[in-house]
Amino acid sequence: MDELGNEVPAGSNPLWHVKNLLDGKLPAYAAEYGLDPEQDPTDRLTGSYQRYYDDIAKAPWLWNEEKRVFLSMEDETSMAEKVDYVVNKGLGGVMFWELAGDYRYDDQRQAYFMGDTLTSLAYQAFKQAGSDYSLKRGDVNFQVPSEQVDVTFDALNFPVGDDNYPIRPTFRFTNHSDLDLSGATISFDVPVSTSLFLNPTGTPRKS
Repeated sequence: MDELGNEVPAGSNPLWHVKNLLDGKLPAYAAEYGLDPEQDPTDRLTGSYQRYYDDIAKAPWLWNEEKRVFLSMEDETSMAEKVDYVVNKGLGGVMFWELAGDYRYDDQRQAYFMGDTLTSLAYQAFKQAGSDYSLKRGDVNFQVPSEQVDVTFDALNFPVGDDNYPIRPTFRFTNHSDLDLSGATISFDVPVSTSLFLNPTGTPRKS
């Protein structure tokens, strides 16, 4: 709610809860989140959620006409299409937010709850891609090296919790091999949306 008590957009609904809303269910776990539909009418499930699908974005979404509520989501159909795109284009993988939002149907609860439906779908798709799956970055071919050097990487002083910005960890590389790596170049592929890096002098720079 905002300062006037009006609902504001948020990204706080896990997929398992959205799946239950689609089924018209307010499961027992609602009480664990402070909802009391028997005593508080505002906590009751109002209206129905209708699923729609954008075939261009490959994205499902729900609309509750009575509440005028829009919910974007992911499901097996959209996940399969996106993973297939990654495999067919030979891209390096996928990123999604977040694991705790993944779902499965819990027979004991008679509702959806935390699970691994979408992560398992992605895993199986990449596994079945086979050894012919060629890793490349965008439209640039990228060959995985035939040999690896025994080097470990640690991100130290990584901010967590509510203190997770700005992100300025310390990177430590440890060479466990017999090779002399002095003079080696280490590079990072940093997106343009990231925050500024600081030089040792404290002046900002882009990496």
